[in-house]
Amino acid sequence: MTSRLSLGKNEPKYRLKPTLDSTMNKKERNLEEFRTLKGSDYSVVEELTLHQQLPDGWNTYELRVDLTLRNRDDSEGRLALSFSKVRNFRFNPRGSELYFSLLTILPVNDGWEDVNYKVFNAEQDVEFSFFCNDFTVTRAT
Repeated sequence: MTSRLSLGKNEPKYRLKPTLDSTMNKKERNLEEFRTLKGSDYSVVEELTLHQQLPDGWNTYELRVDLTLRNRDDSEGRLALSFSKVRNFRFNPRGSELYFSLLTILPVNDGWEDVNYKVFNAEQDVEFSFFCNDFTVTRAT
């Protein structure tokens, strides 16, 4: 999402930093938060946890994926992500070091029930992908 401000006919255009405001829907706010925290800069997997639970009153399990990432030089702290109602989880590391060269989160608008995002490693050095209903992202220390 890019906003432009024109100061006059011959004056340059300036990019305004998008803000997390009330005009964005929840899906847009989540994606903007991931971009604002520069989620793709965090490539080293510090912790990957899968939680499978059977919610009260349901007859199918729900999967949650929690992911803690750090950057290569360990200078920016940690990024904690939690993905809910995960489907089609795929993970196939190709070595002993776990990292994602380019963790990507995209909106899904295909009308799948309870699916709003596709999460994947775009560089394919480690196969990692799934769909989910929702996610949160926070900077951790």
